[in-house]
Amino acid sequence: MIVRFLRAFRGFLRGRDLNLHAAAVTCYGGIAVVPVALLVLRLAGALAGPGRVRHLAGPIVAAMPERMAAGAQVLLTAGLGMSWWLTLVALVPATLYGEGLRRALASLAGAPGGAAAGWAGRLLVLPLLAAGPVLLVALLAALGYAATLAFNRPVDNASEIISD
Repeated sequence: MIVRFLRAFRGFLRGRDLNLHAAAVTCYGGIAVVPVALLVLRLAGALAGPGRVRHLAGPIVAAMPERMAAGAQVLLTAGLGMSWWLTLVALVPATLYGEGLRRALASLAGAPGGAAAGWAGRLLVLPLLAAGPVLLVALLAALGYAATLAFNRPVDNASEIISD
């Protein structure tokens, strides 16, 4: 049974350039990663409050090496300070991952593509973006606690590192 499955799977992949599809999805994901991070931070700030997000991120940033902490602080400041207009504009590159994933899978399956396939992929990724702020706040809370455990004490300068 397993051998039959592997033969069928190998037959399915014959004539398809799997590396090309993987590269396409990776490219779309690379384009989308920063706008997604900014959107999730902005929406988490709207959900829990920018001060709360900064407070939760403080111990994590304090535990990072200096250069990485500076980058994280820039990302936090940019994400939490985005206007709603810029948030809407950031949806365009942020949803590119959904479009790329949908197009790559449709091409791999031999289904016809087109403009509708791209927009369907963009719309299907929106529920994932909606779940992001809740997951981010939970992750920041858990990682902040882990950072204090790693140092066996609360991180002292966390509020200084993440300040307006």
